[in-house]
Amino acid sequence: MSQSPNDPAEIDTGSLSQYDEVILEVFLHHYREGEVYLMFQKDELDEVCRRRGIIVRNIPDIIYTFRSRRPLPEQIRATGNWAIESAGRGAYAFRRS
Repeated sequence: MSQSPNDPAEIDTGSLSQYDEVILEVFLHHYREGEVYLMFQKDELDEVCRRRGIIVRNIPDIIYTFRSRRPLPEQIRATGNWAIESAGRGAYAFRRS
């Protein structure tokens, strides 16, 4: 049985940083072809970190990293030109431009 393209089990963690793994799993959880706005909660990042055994003292640093310091993982960029924006208190969204 093949897995869905949005299945976090499909993530090749060997070539990704820990932050890449986290943001990619959140993205794949919400991504559906054709969507242009994918809202998610800060708590989702925390849950993915806990599940993967990744210790991050400042969860919003994951968002800051991809907004300011480095590009989103290739698997996300392959689906379009995405940016992460604030979407309210403790909420963020991937927006495709």
